[in-house]
Amino acid sequence: MHRRLIVAFLTASALAGGGHATAWADIGEFLEYARLADAKASPAALVLPTIAAPKADERLLVDGSAERGGKQYRLRLVWAMTKPPFTHRAIIFLRRGRVPTLAALRKELRFGGYRVKPLRIRNRPGLLATRTSPGFSLAWVEKGLVYELGTGQPRRVPLIALRQIARDLEPISQQYVGSADLPDGRNASAVGFTTATTISLAIDITGNCTAPAGAPVGLTQLAGSGQLMLAPRQGANFSAAIPSPAKPNLGLPGWTIAGSGAVAADAIALTVDATITAPPSLYFPGGGTCATDPMSILMSPVGI
Repeated sequence: MHRRLIVAFLTASALAGGGHATAWADIGEFLEYARLADAKASPAALVLPTIAAPKADERLLVDGSAERGGKQYRLRLVWAMTKPPFTHRAIIFLRRGRVPTLAALRKELRFGGYRVKPLRIRNRPGLLATRTSPGFSLAWVEKGLVYELGTGQPRRVPLIALRQIARDLEPISQQYVGSADLPDGRNASAVGFTTATTISLAIDITGNCTAPAGAPVGLTQLAGSGQLMLAPRQGANFSAAIPSPAKPNLGLPGWTIAGSGAVAADAIALTVDATITAPPSLYFPGGGTCATDPMSILMSPVGI
């Protein structure tokens, strides 16, 4: 699953003081976080539980790596322009486990010409490292592991924003998967993960279709998909519209997908209800309506 990913991800919310904003998530963004969840790092990897729409001419590229079942991982967020000259506006990195102790990191930074001073981060002892050339980084210890968070573009991502990003980090859960298959052909499958305050889901669905009275019969079943990225939940419970992409090449709009349920330590109980109204086309000569009706999916942790 490791690849460079185009996403809509970052710091508008951090600069505004945090908070969640639900939006359509590129599938690549979902896969990057799902890969971290699948790695089952111990303790769980910290990630940003925030998604914010970038400016029209900007997007974020996210890549990373994780030691499966281990302590080390990293994320790199590249704030890039989508129009010439396609420059990088800012790069933010987050990594864990690169050095064994804060004292070892302090020694390394001073040797590299950084000025180091103590600073509390996430209500824990930490440090701020700066030097004459642009850029600074934060570091702190959490559950016995050293985290580093930094940028080389302090004008674009000032210290106040970087500290807010650090405060907003939440541990990501392991992956959950589940499916439902009904005798009449309707089915759904889902993969997902959570943070302390959000849920993310990628689902595939198949619904049964009917044509208007007297209209030619088209497809009797239709498949669709949707992704929900970092949607806020109310305690254990969640309820959200799951964005679904249109298929212009088939003349189809996106599905209307409602997802709701509850999160527990060992399961996600998910109910999916999806519909789509198809205009007249090669596949639906007289138009048609497809629906899954409510389907229940019990999602279990991967590998259990």
